[in-house]
Parts: sequence; C-alpha cells; structure tokens
Amino acid sequence: MNFVPLGSIAEIQLGKMLSPAAKTGLYQSTYLRNQNVQWGRFDLSDLATMDFSERERQKFELHPGDLLICEGGEPGRCAVWNGELADCYYQKALHRLRPYTGIADSEFLAYWIRSQALKGTFEDQNAKTTIAHLPLVRLEQLPVPDLPLEEQRRIASLIKSQLAAVEDARQAVQTQLKEAALLANKLRDQAMMDLDAFRRVRLEDLLQCIDAGKSFQTSERLASERELGVLKVSAVSWGEFKPGEAKAIDGDYTPDDRHRIRKGDVIVSRANTIALVGAVVRAERDYPQRLLSDKTLRLILDTMQCDPDYFVEALRLPEARAHIEANATGSSDSMRNISQGALAATPIPLPEIHEQRRLAKHMQAVNQELTALRASIQTRLDHIEQLPARLLAQVFDAL
Repeated sequence: MNFVPLGSIAEIQLGKMLSPAAKTGLYQSTYLRNQNVQWGRFDLSDLATMDFSERERQKFELHPGDLLICEGGEPGRCAVWNGELADCYYQKALHRLRPYTGIADSEFLAYWIRSQALKGTFEDQNAKTTIAHLPLVRLEQLPVPDLPLEEQRRIASLIKSQLAAVEDARQAVQTQLKEAALLANKLRDQAMMDLDAFRRVRLEDLLQCIDAGKSFQTSERLASERELGVLKVSAVSWGEFKPGEAKAIDGDYTPDDRHRIRKGDVIVSRANTIALVGAVVRAERDYPQRLLSDKTLRLILDTMQCDPDYFVEALRLPEARAHIEANATGSSDSMRNISQGALAATPIPLPEIHEQRRLAKHMQAVNQELTALRASIQTRLDHIEQLPARLLAQVFDAL
C-alpha cells in the first residue's frame, strides 16, 4: 500500500481567529466552533456569530463536501459538511479540508482520520503542555492511502452503512437505559404511594444538625485515589456516591475531622443542575481522604424517628423534589443552589419507624435488581461503543 501526504490531495486551511472587533462588527454571520464538530456529525444547537468581511466570506465560507477537523480538545475529531446551514463559516479552532477535485473523497478521509485518532496518531507523548493540539503542518503531513477515487468512495460507503447499523444498536440500548430509569421511578412511586395518609414534617424536624462543607483552593486532578481530595458536585448523584469525583487540595492541609466522609453519612448536593440539586446518597464506608466541599452537606439524622435509608428514598419523592426545584436559585440551568433554610423546609412524609424500615428494605431490594439490570445494559452499550474502532481497524488493516 502506497501513502501520500494529506496536504498533497486536499487544501487545508484554519478558520478565522475570534477577536473583540469580530464580536461587534456589522456583518455578523454564523460560524462553527470546536464543540460544534462531533465524530461524523455536527451539533448545531448552540451556534455563535462574528463579523466576516467580504474577503473573509470568500475565504472561510463552508461548502458541501468540506471536512471540518478539530485542531484542539480532541485532535482529529471531524465531520463532513453537507450544507446543513447556508452562509456558515468556521473559526481558527478548526481545520477545513477541501479535497482536490477527482483525487480524494471527504468521507473516506474522515474515516481514515478517525481511525488514526483511535490509534493515538495525534497524541504527542513529548508535549510540554496538557492541551492536546493538532497543528496544520502535522495534519498536512499525515500519510493517507493512495487509492483511486472510486475505491475510496466504495470503502467509505461500506463503512458508512456498517456504522449506521452500529448507531441504530447504540440508540436502542440507550433507550433501554432510559426505560430502566423510568422503571425505577415507577417502582419507587408504587412502593411509596401509601404515604399520602401520613403526616408531613419539615426536613429540619428529622435532624440533629447539618455539617456544611468547606471551600478549598484545589487543583483539577488527584495524583492518586489515596491523595486528600475535596468532593466535586459530580460525586453526589441519585443513589450513587462517587468518591473518585474529587479535586486535589493545593498546599499542605490538615483537615478538620468534621469534613471527612464517614460510613453511613447522608450527603446532599447543595449545588448542581436542576435535576441533581438536592440529590442525596449514603456513604457505604469510611472515606478519610475525602472531604465535604462548600457545595455538599452532611445531614445528621435523628435515627429514633427517621431511618436513614428511608430518608434517602423520601427525598426523591415528587413532593420533595418539587419543593427543592422550586426553591433552587441561580440564573444558569447548569448550576442551581439550594440554601440550608430552603432545604430544611422540604416536606417529608413520616410513617412509624417500623414502616419506614420496611419500605427502605423493599426499595433496597428493588434498587439492587435495577442496578443489575442497568449494569447488564451498560455492558452491552460499552461493547457497542467499541465497535466503530474495531470496524475501522478491520477495514483499513485489510487494505
């Protein structure tokens, strides 16, 4: 198999650099950013505009058949533009590849570049920065198979049809995951439906106290799981505590034991998306190297009147969720906050303690079955997610 440099069979050009003047210019037009380009498709749900002069319009306008390639972030991520929008351009974070007529096929080149990205071709093991980057000169020198145009199109068509089947299977399995989540909510509602007959109390009536977390100066990554770390908001999700979701603390610090995570702790997310603000979990064991952040709270329950496992389920009831979501403040949908006072006022149905324990035990059994079901579905999804890489390797290794 012979190879030729990518730059010898296609024109490759970086887009326009964003500037303060471009943001306020008179001739605003839609342009694509790095995040708009996904593998084999475009996400056009969030588009930006900037000013393009007449000369820049001629230079940076996208044409059907252009291949857009990410320079940074996930170097090599690419998709073929098929004229999804009229009068659309692109910024400097993207390379635009336009094959020379009669020599190269955009779809074929997109699949080849994806296969190289999966092999790690664009990774720079000697880079001094952690920001991945695919410069123009490196892309131009990328070796590509020297095949007749019709053969390129035949291979691209074969890959496209097989990837479409993989995508259909992936979407079907993702639908099963969503249905499993809906089933969990349905079973929880059925188990707890008789609680309407019981009196409501305020959440604060069930507490001995609330331990608030602390704000720390942090780094993004932990060097190891044994390193001291403060919880991120992503550590608290419905029914799942993720101690690995933590940030390293900058400098030497001896933590207050009040901030350490202990077995049985009831931990609530004080800040998160609207669906996850107020999410609650119990720690299944001690995590002495994990600390409460200023966005997490530990609720110390009065266990004589409220079973902790029942409480975790009760805080997921529609009535409790409606209260939390209505009282969560913040202008951004991606981050809402619930104050301790608003959380304390959350209504909780309170049956007798023996009934609480019965319901909690029932829901634990249900949750175990649903967890096993979701794990089985996720295993199938993980297998499907690996198929594109296997398919591309099989096709191109056979050339």
